[in-house]
Amino acid sequence: MLCLSFLVLSECCITLLLNKYSTKGRLLNVLRTYYERYDRAIVTFLPQCACYDANVSYKLRPGSCSFKNREFQVDYHINSLGVRDDEASLISPEIVILGDSASMGWGVEQDKTFADLVEDKTKMTVLNTVIFVLSSTRSANVL
Repeated sequence: MLCLSFLVLSECCITLLLNKYSTKGRLLNVLRTYYERYDRAIVTFLPQCACYDANVSYKLRPGSCSFKNREFQVDYHINSLGVRDDEASLISPEIVILGDSASMGWGVEQDKTFADLVEDKTKMTVLNTVIFVLSSTRSANVL
């Protein structure tokens, strides 16, 4: 119980530091850097996986890339449109998937995405057009 209490207190202190104080100070910069690289790692921050796009803030780079964070490791296969789907789905799709990161398949293998599951069940051509939405304009500048 003491260990759990210590962890909760530590997490609260770090959260307070990251949210309440400005970016002044070496310790705070170290904590922010750690958070952005390890705890908040998302595919849009990786230059090998994503690139800036003036129309939608970013798009995924065509081809393949591996993404790994504390929770999972996934390979992304991206078509020429810059979305997580194959080239065949670009030709006359019968269903187009829109949504958020869950619809994109955040944390799941390519054949387990929502679009792939719908395609398997319906036997129709499904295009997954979902991209991971950035929560701030600062994030887009990282790319």
